[in-house]
Amino acid sequence: YGILFRYRTRTGQCNAFKEFRAVSLQHAITQLYCEMGSIQKVTKESISIIKTCTMKFADCKIRNPRSLRYAKSATLAVPIWTKKVRGESRAFNKVYSRTRPALFKTGTSIEN
Repeated sequence: YGILFRYRTRTGQCNAFKEFRAVSLQHAITQLYCEMGSIQKVTKESISIIKTCTMKFADCKIRNPRSLRYAKSATLAVPIWTKKVRGESRAFNKVYSRTRPALFKTGTSIEN
């Protein structure tokens, strides 16, 4: 859904257009009120909706292409940056250590 609306700020009036993925128009308007209240600190009473429309997928602007579904999403590999190198057996694992553990990314300790 696309919503064209006007809202009142501390300095004046602003016109805006936002796109929402929602099941119904009522749910899209609820998302608008929640988002504007959290990000812009705008109250529900200061928002006036001018026009709403149902948008096709081709009309939507893709701001974050990573949020779309991929065809082979099961084969995507996501790096784990904070994986710690551990000992091979429990005998090498210590409760207390003088140095911080080595990180998987760099392979060196943080404190040298």
